[in-house]
Order: sequence, then C-alpha cells, then structure tokens
Amino acid sequence: MDDTEIDALIVDAIKNNKIAKQKPETVPKPSSIKIYKEQLKRLYTIVNTDTAITMEGLAKIITNFIEIKKMLDKSESDYSNNTKKNYINNVLNIILYITDIDKYHKLNSSKLDKITQAITQYWQQLVDKVNNKNLENTKDPKTHIESEDFTKVIKNMRKNIDKSEIDKSTLQDFILLLLYQGKNIAPLRNDYATLHIIGPDESLL
Repeated sequence: MDDTEIDALIVDAIKNNKIAKQKPETVPKPSSIKIYKEQLKRLYTIVNTDTAITMEGLAKIITNFIEIKKMLDKSESDYSNNTKKNYINNVLNIILYITDIDKYHKLNSSKLDKITQAITQYWQQLVDKVNNKNLENTKDPKTHIESEDFTKVIKNMRKNIDKSEIDKSTLQDFILLLLYQGKNIAPLRNDYATLHIIGPDESLL
C-alpha cells in the first residue's frame, strides 16, 4: 500500500467515523492527513515486522493493542502523555473506522467492544493526565520564555537581517518565530513545523 492509498484510506475512515457518530462530514486538511499517516505508520511498526502497509497489518493494531500500550508506556520510549493521547486517538477514530477492517481483524462484536472499551479507557486516562498537567500551569525555566523576551529575540534577529546577508536556515528560523508569535498570522496547530523556504536561487533578501 503506497502513500496515496494510505491517504485515501484515512479520508474514508474519517468519513466512516462521522457517519457512525452522526456528525457532519468534514474534509480533513492535507496537513492533518499527513500527521494521521505518520502516526499510523508508527503504530504499524510496533506490531508488524514488515514495514509495508497491509490491511492485515493494520488489523493487528487493534487485535494487539496491548503491545501498542506497552510500547507507548515504556520509560525509554519517552513519549509525553499528549503524544500518546494523539496516537491512541488515531486508533479510536481512524484505524477502527477503516473500511472493511472487520474482515481482517475477524473479531466478534463482544470481543471488539471489549478491546474498544480498553482503548477508550486508556485514552481517557491520558486525557485526564494532560488536563491535570495543564491545570497545574507549571513553567519549566529551562524551556519557558516570557512574551517580552520572545519579542526581544525577534527584534534582535530582525536587526541582524537588516544589516547583513544571512543564511537560509537563520531566515527560516526568523519566519517561524514570527508565525508562532501569532502577531501577523495566527498559528494553526503545528502546521508551520514542516515548512521549508525554497527558491529562488538569487539572494534570499
């Protein structure tokens, strides 16, 4: 199964999810599909030795969910609760709704319900942990930066840019800082994280 087929499979799964939950149909953004696909591939490698995506392999994500949970919870895996929550959300809202996935996991309704409940329970535990962490509103001095300091960094970078020619990487960092600041364009999730400056060949400035 190539990337185009996986993308189509994800779009169909989202549609199936909306129909099953009687929610208005929405068209996922390409950036969202890309994230879902990367998550799906990561989950796939946990329970499959062959990286080539197949329906049989996708079904194993459901039937071997205990292995998924063990991998995510390993201390050496170093996944944050929010990251784990996003992976489990993919299982609940994408993989379980893949068209004809039931033909491959071959679980009877009671067994499937039991597994789905276990996945949902784990997801809820992660949601609670994330929410509690947010409520604590702790600021790690190693990673937190006040808005005033953030603005100073942007101003200093702008001065350097105005004074001399800079490399592509520095200009890209500056643009990302502007985007995440939200002053000019409101940030949308992590849409900016994978952006790259391309061409033209002449001076970037």
